[in-house]
Amino acid sequence: MSQRHRKPEVCQLEHEAEEEEEEEELLTLDAACTDGWFAGLQVERKQVTFRLDTGATLNLLPESTVREIGRLHEIRPAAATLRMFDKTVLQTRGMISLQVENPRTATRRAMDFYVSAKHEQPILGCQASRDLKLLCVDEEVVCT
Repeated sequence: MSQRHRKPEVCQLEHEAEEEEEEEELLTLDAACTDGWFAGLQVERKQVTFRLDTGATLNLLPESTVREIGRLHEIRPAAATLRMFDKTVLQTRGMISLQVENPRTATRRAMDFYVSAKHEQPILGCQASRDLKLLCVDEEVVCT
């Protein structure tokens, strides 16, 4: 078989945790950036504008939004430490589960959010964006 027609070799990389505490990365752009996709959703009957972040594996709400909803008392300890793309830790107050509705499709879901101490841009991750029918992926043309 020629060099051009050989199938690529598949390798598996294993990641060894340096710390016992679980970490999760939140890959997001600077909050001042205006490029991107945004969606207005109802969170516990409050209108919230989210940045749709297809690279994020989690959802984020500012502490100020949770305060406005009146649910600060429901924040529980965070499941992981969040790190930005530059490896800096994103300060969080913990996590909360809230009901979210896409008003255009009437799709409702209970979702977990990390509550940020300083980051003010609400972020909806890839899976949540798909669950609320905000993004549709043509899986036939996407490599897994």
